[in-house]
Amino acid sequence: MASLKKAESLFRRRKYPELISTLEPRIFQFRENPRFYFLLGVSCIETGDLAGAQSYLSRAVQLDPEDTDAMLALAVVHWRKREPSDALRCWLEALETDPKSRKAKAGLSLARRVAAPDELEPDERVRLTDRLVPRPISVSPWITRTLLFAAIIVTVVAVAPILEDAIRSRPRDEPREGIGMLDLSDVRSMTVDDAGAVRYVLTEPEIRDTVGTIGRYFNSFRDNMAILEMNRLLHSNASHAVKERIRMLRSYTRRPDFTSFSDNFSYRDVQTEPWLYDGVYIRWSGRIANLELDDDRITYRFLVGYHTDRVLEGTVDAVQHFAAALDPAVPVEVIARVEVIARDDDVRPEIRIEVTSLRFLAP
Repeated sequence: MASLKKAESLFRRRKYPELISTLEPRIFQFRENPRFYFLLGVSCIETGDLAGAQSYLSRAVQLDPEDTDAMLALAVVHWRKREPSDALRCWLEALETDPKSRKAKAGLSLARRVAAPDELEPDERVRLTDRLVPRPISVSPWITRTLLFAAIIVTVVAVAPILEDAIRSRPRDEPREGIGMLDLSDVRSMTVDDAGAVRYVLTEPEIRDTVGTIGRYFNSFRDNMAILEMNRLLHSNASHAVKERIRMLRSYTRRPDFTSFSDNFSYRDVQTEPWLYDGVYIRWSGRIANLELDDDRITYRFLVGYHTDRVLEGTVDAVQHFAAALDPAVPVEVIARVEVIARDDDVRPEIRIEVTSLRFLAP
């Protein structure tokens, strides 16, 4: 239960993205715990993920119909999604469970004043329901400001000289750890003449430009784009020394989650030139088929783009090494690492994905 205790602490400190990263991989472990789903649901509200919030909060209410806070949070989700009748039902049920609930009464008052939330701008819907979201109890703002002001005064007096020296001595742009791998000043040759069959034939200036591009992406924590360009060099006539540096830098890239993911690639992108996407992370929605459970992993066929039951972009084999209560009837969104599997003819390698994060989507 350590991860749930950590999540409660993050919830009190309103560290919602970190809370989501902590709990999402634990769905199978806490699949019958309503508090788990409540914490995730409210965190999704705070980060703007209404689909995830609805999925988690609906599960929380299903597990504990007397959970007033979960019902109140679900009401906010419905109202922001322009579903006033569902929001009204949730507020009424919350008030029936807790007749003294101020948030339920305020929600009903809002429903009476604004009968058509779909006519409002999204920001206005958020503003009107912001105080209706169940949040951790915080200290009085006046007390917080007073203590903060006093702490600032003490800190400034005590450490101002130290900070001044530190600021003067610190570089303006501190490079990311690992970026030194791209220092090719000691590399004699950027290309090789006998590279054999390669997919990309590059000149020495093009290789240097690509290395520079990799460095900029890497330093900006856009690891997906950096890996794509790394793959371009690894499948080119770049010299062994250059490729070795690239492989070493790759070990410094990070695995994203739903709060840090950037630079997505479509199913079509990956299928067109799969060798460029080996090791990148994708974020796709879809459904699960041919589900198989083993002792240490779950495998299935992922139906990319079929989460709405309308368009099937393609299918891909998927494997995940964490537990989750998967249901082919429930659409999901995954973050997964692309793995390229070479074939004997080496014309069109196959791909599969290793799922690293997963969340359920509202039907």
